[in-house]
Amino acid sequence: MKKRLLALILSLTMIFAMSAVNMSATETTEHTITIENVEAESGEDVAIKVMIENNPGIWGMDLKISYDKSALTLTSVDNGDFYQASEWTKGNLNADVYILSYEAGGLDNITTKSGTLAILNFKVSDTAVAGDYAVTASCNDGDIINVSFENVPFTITGGGVTVKAKPVTVTGVTIDETLSLKTGETKTPGYTVNPAEATNKAVSFKSDNTDVATVNETTGEVTGIKGGTTTITVTTADGNFTDTCIVTVACSHANKTPVAEKSSDCKNKGWDAYVKCDDCGQLFAENGTTEIAEIPFRQLSDQHTGGTATCTKQAVCTVCSQSYGALTSHDYTAETKKAEALKTAGNCRDYAVYYYSCSACGKVEDKDSHTFNGDKVADNHIGGTTLVNQAEANHKTQTNGYTGDAKCLGCGEIIDYGETIPAGAHTPADIWSTDGEYHWKECNVVGCGIVINNSKISHSSTGANVATCQKRAVCDVCGVSYGEVADHDWNTTAWEKDSTGHWHECNTVGCTEKNAFEGHTPDHQGNATEEYAIKCTVCQYEIEAQLGHTHVFDKEVAEEQYIASKANCTDAAKYYKSCKCGEKGTETFDFGEKLGHIEGTAWEKDSTGHWHKCSIAGCGVIIESSKALHTPDREAATEKDPIKCSVCGYVIAPAIGHSHDYSGEWKSDKGMHWNECSCGEEANKAAHKDDNKDGKCDACGYNVGISTVPSNPQTSDSDMFSLWGILLCVSALGVVGIILIGKKKSFR
Repeated sequence: MKKRLLALILSLTMIFAMSAVNMSATETTEHTITIENVEAESGEDVAIKVMIENNPGIWGMDLKISYDKSALTLTSVDNGDFYQASEWTKGNLNADVYILSYEAGGLDNITTKSGTLAILNFKVSDTAVAGDYAVTASCNDGDIINVSFENVPFTITGGGVTVKAKPVTVTGVTIDETLSLKTGETKTPGYTVNPAEATNKAVSFKSDNTDVATVNETTGEVTGIKGGTTTITVTTADGNFTDTCIVTVACSHANKTPVAEKSSDCKNKGWDAYVKCDDCGQLFAENGTTEIAEIPFRQLSDQHTGGTATCTKQAVCTVCSQSYGALTSHDYTAETKKAEALKTAGNCRDYAVYYYSCSACGKVEDKDSHTFNGDKVADNHIGGTTLVNQAEANHKTQTNGYTGDAKCLGCGEIIDYGETIPAGAHTPADIWSTDGEYHWKECNVVGCGIVINNSKISHSSTGANVATCQKRAVCDVCGVSYGEVADHDWNTTAWEKDSTGHWHECNTVGCTEKNAFEGHTPDHQGNATEEYAIKCTVCQYEIEAQLGHTHVFDKEVAEEQYIASKANCTDAAKYYKSCKCGEKGTETFDFGEKLGHIEGTAWEKDSTGHWHKCSIAGCGVIIESSKALHTPDREAATEKDPIKCSVCGYVIAPAIGHSHDYSGEWKSDKGMHWNECSCGEEANKAAHKDDNKDGKCDACGYNVGISTVPSNPQTSDSDMFSLWGILLCVSALGVVGIILIGKKKSFR
């Protein structure tokens, strides 16, 4: 059994080993050549890479390149990134098939790198339409061989150029001129981007006043916020073109807030309940539908409130600030430390004692049994002083002295400190000691004479003390002259000049020496004219002045700088005559033709019709083509509206007015009844009367109360509704009770 098992294991091992050998022998590596895909526009130059992967080491290659000549022209071929330029043989660029040939020529030139074989440079035709244009490669057996001159199979994948349509530039954008909507309403104005075939037709929208209306930045959807007008601006994506739409928002009064009634006080009027539109502020009566012109204010109250009276003043109303009521008694509770309340002054040893004061008026209560302590006064010393800690100065030992401190005999404190007495420090003399190079200060103490530390320094000069060509230097510190005079400081950048010639001056004040003097060189031959003066070419001195010019205004030049008045319908354009030098005179001349009449926009009108006049000042000619009869805006006048011309607004027939009609049914409320015209005017207003004692008003029939004669309840009588509700609830409770009792019995 063991032998059979061992044989089976050996057999399986051999099978697996043979399978592994066979798999290893048949496994191959795929060698690929791929042509790149690129994008371009018509007329552009493009470069396409020919790439190799899993390079086996190529000895020779003939790669045939084909491409779509309807849109592409092969202009050149560049080497890749690892084969040398000398190893490629360039084919004929104009051939139907371009052949890319390579031969290694030696083992050192063979590489197994992957990367770019070559770069194909194409020109895309200016007339190429958008689309894909193929670039492919192919080879026959034996066209690609290795070092053993064996054929190497390659998988070749073509590529090409995708030509994109050239972008069409936007030339403008328009939007609806106006848009009307209500608050809370949303509308989108129409807009158009030109031309219709533009590549990027995206636009953005913006509202000038987002408090009135907002706009969706991308869709243009406008939402009314509150009553008013705003401008919506549409802008193309490139920002070069805009247009505007005037948006008018009318309030819909959709959002209203009730304002509760408020009582009046002595200063501020209260009001009856009313309703206010949140969006536009329009006021409505409490019912929320009837518009009112102003807030329904109440009368002021005559009652003051708040404030506290004192011994010096009445209480002050916290509402109107008016004083009212009686004064109170003094309140001696204030511990105020003031001169008139001082009983005993404080000193360095004892506290001050004060009387109490009124907290309201400040009056002092002179009562020895009612006092409080103040503060000690540290600088009010008593008992005299003595001097301590004195010491004399010693100049010889350079020891400082001390004047001493003052000590209070009452409290023992030092109340004044002394000062140090100098030990006789060296004092510099008032005058300097000098020699030709240095200056210094010596101590002025008799018998000392030492040089003060760090005072011996070299002479120095600045500003006016510096040596010049006219004087020696003067020391800024000690005032001693020293050294030699300086050389001249010639100003070589500016010329001094007179009629004899020009020269350079010395910059030193007081120096009169001249340097580089020479006569003038004229810049013109002959004499001066009206056009120019004779000047020196070196220093610009005016040797002979320019002659004066006499204007002669005889030139008629019709240019903008000489215009006196523009042409209109009554006169041709006028220009000022000018001199040959360009100066403008005062005499004018006519030039050109008169203009035609310019029609004004304001209507002239009478009972026969309306017309426009020429808008040129002083003309007033009627434009015949604008004459027209009035166009009535309605068939007949109404009570409020006249018949007007819809063009010029002329009143053709006035409104006929309104006659009140009070013949309708009675209007009534709980206390009154009246007649009402359709216009809202009221008449015959009077209180209800029930002389018949039947619970109804004798005039209008309004139910004024319960009587001996039963009456049907009014729809507005809330008391009857309450009674019926109570009866209904009692009946319901009875029914529920009967049901519960019946169920209880059935349970038994």
